[in-house]
Amino acid sequence: MSSKVIIILGSSDMEKLKSGLTYGKNAVKYGWLDDVQFFLFGGAEKTILTEQGLIEEIKSVNAVACKLIAKEKNIYEKFKELNIKTEYIGEQVSNLIKDGYVPMVF
Repeated sequence: MSSKVIIILGSSDMEKLKSGLTYGKNAVKYGWLDDVQFFLFGGAEKTILTEQGLIEEIKSVNAVACKLIAKEKNIYEKFKELNIKTEYIGEQVSNLIKDGYVPMVF
């Protein structure tokens, strides 16, 4: 069984986003898993910009936002201003899954 996980924060629902962040941060903090990678996708990208505390949490876990979605939603420049890493993540996520990472979507 894999002890590596990809947490994909994709929902525009704030409670789901906070749940995913909390689980992932605790998995790292308490050593529940060997590796946890965070990605922002879909509606979550715009939602996180509405709450400063959430922005700081996203940055603290080194989450990577989908550049394609950020550009489509016209928030790419805002992510750059906030120093939130943006990349085209489709291939990256696919390769992590091939390497045994289990995706969890919130």
